[in-house]
Amino acid sequence: MRVSSKWSWSSQVMICSRYGSSVATCLGFAHADTVVGIHLNYIPGSYAPYLGPGPRELSAAEQAFLEERERWLQTEGGYGQIQRTKQQTLAYGLNDSPAALAAWIVEKFRAWSDCNGDVERRFTKDELLTNIAIYWFTQTIGSSTRLYYEGRQRPLQFAQGERIHVPCGLARLPKEVPFILPSVPVVMG
Repeated sequence: MRVSSKWSWSSQVMICSRYGSSVATCLGFAHADTVVGIHLNYIPGSYAPYLGPGPRELSAAEQAFLEERERWLQTEGGYGQIQRTKQQTLAYGLNDSPAALAAWIVEKFRAWSDCNGDVERRFTKDELLTNIAIYWFTQTIGSSTRLYYEGRQRPLQFAQGERIHVPCGLARLPKEVPFILPSVPVVMG
């Protein structure tokens, strides 16, 4: 199926973050005839230099990325590990307790924003409670964590020599999780 036949557009530019980045990357890779460009402000952790049989030597930047990612995984990656492996157990606990859900969500805002540990320096209580309430009242924390489990089952990885052929813009935000250099997701091996 052509992307344009699904959405009735002749061309698309996609600006995405988090899991939308995976979607935009896949569409840019598979539909370069209609996707004229992608802009990402997040690169999922499974985007990595090709490390399979016969890999090229990693650049210093790629090696530094892998080391930075490993450090980040050791200090901040626990949330992802539980969501990739025991997401349903986590979802039951968070859906059962508003205090647990609030703690889970606010901790991420505190750790991943430019608030220097003071979450209310960057977000109002109303903004935080609105975010928590959306998950609580819709009972959708489980579906949000399921994405991590599904991503583990089918990670987005490119074979040696595969590349994205559409223009790809990247924005690295100051407190974003490890983010590989622009040349890697475009060339990928």
